[in-house]
Amino acid sequence: MLFVTWRLRGSLRQKPHCATVSAVDRLLDRAPGERLLLAQPRYARIVKRSLTRYDGELYGLDAWVVMHNHIHLLIEPMVGISHIARTIMDETEDLAHTTIWVRESYERVVTTDAAETAHWIETHPVRAGLASRPEEFEWSSAHAEPSRKRAAA
Repeated sequence: MLFVTWRLRGSLRQKPHCATVSAVDRLLDRAPGERLLLAQPRYARIVKRSLTRYDGELYGLDAWVVMHNHIHLLIEPMVGISHIARTIMDETEDLAHTTIWVRESYERVVTTDAAETAHWIETHPVRAGLASRPEEFEWSSAHAEPSRKRAAA
């Protein structure tokens, strides 16, 4: 499994020089007044549609969340991550008619419990103060498939 983070162009004033994905994530969550394009439902919907469209073709999509200036994915890649990133980023930018992404990817191999990582992804909106429960946040796998998540528990 691969944990992936992509961020929006303009989401940070400068490229982060952090050692970990968690540190980059904290910077993104605290980025005041920065570009929050994905807070707009039109753009969040485009990203959600593209992510779910390639499930089973480019990757197995275990968990995902579209935050206001970045996204997190937990995937089982079927092709290289650069092909996945290019496909999703190109498609979403074509549909949005604007440049959205920084063309870089932060990823790490999940070698421990993937369910723990999926839970971290789906509870991210709660930690960021965007929802009181994961299922309430429309732009996440917790909202998209609550019956599947409950069945697996």
